Amino acid sequence: MAQFHLLDPHYDEHHRGRLTAEGEVLPVLRVRTHDRFLEEMRYDERYTPLLQRAGLDVLSYQVRRGLPTFNPAALTALVDRWRPETHTFHLPCGEMTVTLEDCQKILGLSIMGRPVTGQASPGGWRQRVEAFLGRLLPDELRGSHNTGVPLTWLRQSFGQCPPGADEQTVGYHCRAWILHLFDENLYLMRCPLICFYAVEYHLPHRVARQFGLRQEFPVEPFSTSIELHKFDRQRQKKVTDFETHHRDYIDEWDQQGDLNYENDQAHTNYNFRS
Repeated sequence: MAQFHLLDPHYDEHHRGRLTAEGEVLPVLRVRTHDRFLEEMRYDERYTPLLQRAGLDVLSYQVRRGLPTFNPAALTALVDRWRPETHTFHLPCGEMTVTLEDCQKILGLSIMGRPVTGQASPGGWRQRVEAFLGRLLPDELRGSHNTGVPLTWLRQSFGQCPPGADEQTVGYHCRAWILHLFDENLYLMRCPLICFYAVEYHLPHRVARQFGLRQEFPVEPFSTSIELHKFDRQRQKKVTDFETHHRDYIDEWDQQGDLNYENDQAHTNYNFRS
């Protein structure tokens, strides 16, 4: 099959869109959700002031309302149309993506402040978990080589906050609840989004119509970096200080005021391209 010049062979060789175009019948992706989350980790109103301080109260409210019904076929279609080269969904009507505005308006998350990163050494993780949650991990887990807190243990140990719990205990249960569950126009920042080892670029200039702006065409090229996509926690276990490793991207994020995409042309329904 012909190779389109805008597609990078590194990504395209095993891309679901490429395989589908070549006639391969791919299965619909299976959606994984915590559909019993609220049954197993009951929310307590005493968590609310703590979540407000953390800036997670809006997100927690949405979760408490109940998760939406997921459409596996629709989500699979979006995955098939996602391109790592541009960090956008390529649809018949043009490109679309999840923007900083979506994160703030829908999830109520802050889009300002320092990036979420730092050191993440696996050594001593069990002791840090115990200090974070105020409870010892099970004996059978303490000797294992796994570096993760079992959800079953979280549910059993923190499923419901005791009625007469003191402030510290409420805090431990609130942390467990968040752990189980898991901000001028800054919306137009062309910037790296950082979460410990992961760095992904936010490219609003490719989806200007989502901001009510005229989509410039051809779109200005911008590399999303093959090296960033290759960087994986499992493959680079020797890297534990991500704040130092990703210093250039953190410095770029800190230049928030200088990163805005400049476009003063309003989008009109009859004009999709310039």
